[in-house]
Amino acid sequence: APAPAPVNVTAILEKAGQFGVLIRLLQTTKVGDQIDTQLGNSNQGLTIFAPSDGAFANLKPGTLNSFTDQQKVELIQFHVLPSYFSASQFQTASDPLRTQAGGSQGSFPLNVTATGNQVNITTGVTNATVANTIYDDGNLAVYQVDQVLLPLSFFASPPPAEAPSAP
Repeated sequence: APAPAPVNVTAILEKAGQFGVLIRLLQTTKVGDQIDTQLGNSNQGLTIFAPSDGAFANLKPGTLNSFTDQQKVELIQFHVLPSYFSASQFQTASDPLRTQAGGSQGSFPLNVTATGNQVNITTGVTNATVANTIYDDGNLAVYQVDQVLLPLSFFASPPPAEAPSAP
């Protein structure tokens, strides 16, 4: 049997419509390419939380532009879980869930709570709800979320510098 066609996350989002900002960020950060490569090379699958253009429009003006290029990469990676979750698996997922952001340290966790069919995601900055399933093939799940998931670490102030010791 021929191998299944490679999944293209950008094409899935384009087909769904209303994800222009996310698509642009996936392309400019190259995270879209990383996702496509990972899906081709991994059997763990991926889960993507996709904020709609409306969710990006709800951010404070200038928020995205205030992020460095590295933060934009981390922001997009923060919307990606390094394994596949079906909608029903969120019922039994144990928090916090590790995201692609923050590398192996997993310093960008998400908390997910499911009540009935409603799935809520908390980042410490954002409380979002999964609006619907855009795509699910058993290896990749793409869920529309009503808010951009903002990592707490972007907004936490750095620890104060230690006072110099008295001579």
